[in-house]
Amino acid sequence: MYKKLKKHSIKHENEVDFHEFNKRILRTIENLSITEVVSNCFHYEVTQKTNKGILISYHPQRIDISIFPSSSKYDYKLADILVNYLAFYSNGFFLDTSPRGKFSPPYDDKMKNDNRGYFIIPKVSETISTKISKG
Repeated sequence: MYKKLKKHSIKHENEVDFHEFNKRILRTIENLSITEVVSNCFHYEVTQKTNKGILISYHPQRIDISIFPSSSKYDYKLADILVNYLAFYSNGFFLDTSPRGKFSPPYDDKMKNDNRGYFIIPKVSETISTKISKG
């Protein structure tokens, strides 16, 4: 079951070259199409998979990811991949816009038990630390 995210933001430290990001993500996701809607705002969708696609707006200090109402599970999968790739690529962190808002890094404990398989960095670091401790 995918949670209904309406808008998600990433606050980033590094300047994001979104044209370079788009080139990289096109090589990563098969059948991805990217359309520039307005300046610094792109629509991402996977041919014959996503229903509405994902809209990403690039701002100087943050990136906004919007998921349209009545999106399919593939739209949410695409959003998961893009959000995590962008957080990693921009050296940023998720901006929680809930009423109790707080900042959380992209690979914190909330995502540790995520079963979708996109959060691979904690698993890699656990494997490395296990090998180091065993000697």
